[in-house]
Amino acid sequence: MKMKKYTADTMPEAMKLIRKELGEEAVILSSKVVYSKGFLGLFKKKSIEVLAGMDSMESPEPSLEKPAIQQVQEDLHSIAIKKELEDLKQMVKTIGRQQPNRTYPDELEALIHHSRSKN
Repeated sequence: MKMKKYTADTMPEAMKLIRKELGEEAVILSSKVVYSKGFLGLFKKKSIEVLAGMDSMESPEPSLEKPAIQQVQEDLHSIAIKKELEDLKQMVKTIGRQQPNRTYPDELEALIHHSRSKN
């Protein structure tokens, strides 16, 4: 939740500030009357302090929805990516099934054969 404290001379002024910054969905959490410091305790100014908040999931600005064409293009792009991933999976499976036909130099072949025969 996004919260902010506002100070204004009157409650309607505070509400205008809150709606301007947090949007119409803002909620007042608390409010109280506060007095500013005056000269030698005299000439105190009365104002309203309001704590307002809004759910951070919602944005106060109007959401800009993507045009339908752009949404369709993104969907096609994601489908193409999924297809490529499936093709890659199939290629990896095929490569994994194949027996390695490696040819080594004679010295290494003898060493490999010797190490396999001991185990």
